[in-house]
Amino acid sequence: MKKLRTILPSHRFTECQRQKIAELAETGIVVDFDDSRSGSIAYGQGANIGDQGAGVIDLSSSDKARISEIVKKVICDPNVQLFLLRRNDGISRKFRSRHALRVQNELINFVHIVYFFHLRKQIDFLILSSTPHSLRNYVETLIYQELGVAVLIIERTFSPKYHSIRVGLSGGGELLPLGGMSANEGEAYENEVADRLNIASGNYCHAIPDYERRRLEVNGGAVFSALVTARKNRFRLGRTLHAVTMWRELKRFSSQSLPEKYVAFFLQYQPERTSLPEAGIFCNQYEAIQMLRRAVPKDTVVLVREHPSTFSNNCDKIWRWSGFYSEIDAIDGVEICDIESNPFDVIDRAQAVATLTGTVGFEARARGVPVVFFGKQFLPDSPGVHRFQTYDRLEKFLSESCARIGDADLGAFQEALCGASAFVYRAKEHSEFDQNTSSVVDALLEISSSEKARQYIFRLCGSEPKVYRG
Repeated sequence: MKKLRTILPSHRFTECQRQKIAELAETGIVVDFDDSRSGSIAYGQGANIGDQGAGVIDLSSSDKARISEIVKKVICDPNVQLFLLRRNDGISRKFRSRHALRVQNELINFVHIVYFFHLRKQIDFLILSSTPHSLRNYVETLIYQELGVAVLIIERTFSPKYHSIRVGLSGGGELLPLGGMSANEGEAYENEVADRLNIASGNYCHAIPDYERRRLEVNGGAVFSALVTARKNRFRLGRTLHAVTMWRELKRFSSQSLPEKYVAFFLQYQPERTSLPEAGIFCNQYEAIQMLRRAVPKDTVVLVREHPSTFSNNCDKIWRWSGFYSEIDAIDGVEICDIESNPFDVIDRAQAVATLTGTVGFEARARGVPVVFFGKQFLPDSPGVHRFQTYDRLEKFLSESCARIGDADLGAFQEALCGASAFVYRAKEHSEFDQNTSSVVDALLEISSSEKARQYIFRLCGSEPKVYRG
């Protein structure tokens, strides 16, 4: 029987979880536990490859050529460059140099460490609890992908109760086929689809995310509270003053009324994996707004609405710099919406809704409004759903779809969601402490129970582990 091999860090798993993982060997999935901090891991939140690393391995000429190719790929990757703009990110916690050449040297050394480790362990696939969203984890995953290792990323769907597994770092990658559900499971999934559509098409008070509801309670029902912000920042004057300044700037350029004809762009909270790396270059949301403005007709306004978490949680000056809102307002044909307006009212009157990767896309589509994703698209392909690829396709979609979608198309959307049951599985509830670790175990068990999933991964990996030797 063919076997697939992956490695997990033993210190992150309970004995019960280890026993479940040990049973996977019978299905052809072999899991080794590595106690050292030099081991690569199939876990997206905490890769630990130490500098002591891999020992001495003689490299052939083909190994050296392969490493050179990977180094070029890593250094030129646009998401790596964007990660480097973040002041608090780096390959090593002890070394976060801002000197360009020293950063390159650090990346080159890291490529060697991961490559050596792969030669020793012969990993076939990685499975990550979410899209890697730190420089270290992203670069490590990128290296393995270039080495031919299958990268599997656990994703939430439109419902937190169901997960899917995407293949590859790209947001446009295929979903791993899991073989479908039983009759009872299928019925429960279809009921969840109907419930989520009903919530999204109803009153906003029932659709407010739990995290935002909690923040509003802390703020006394207000989106922004200077006192709460000061306490959260431990009375660090600079951070609090920046938040106050940005709140005043936003209010100064916001309009209380909605334009007669507009396409709504909903900003996302930053920093977060939903923008970097999942939206790529559009993590600079100013660029997405510019692209949208060029694509919509001249008589249509682009209406921008800020995410409330920017002020109810944390206003980061790297992503919301002084002058951010004034620069958006200065774009011809772009207006800023009041942050305290009802988002469902904004959606209902819009010709279309645009977002990077936000759940507002699902809400808009459920309310019969076309939606554009500038980043990873978590909805199945269906009428009225568009993932940005080129400017020409975006312009064509907006020109064709800016009429109100009929009930027939909404039915097709619900049918498309139900038809995705072969690619989703029920997510078990776990405590927040071990949620990421347990989600990896759950995903491995789902893969092991699906012949289609195992065969799909075998095809990705080939019958033998991918080791590049001369």
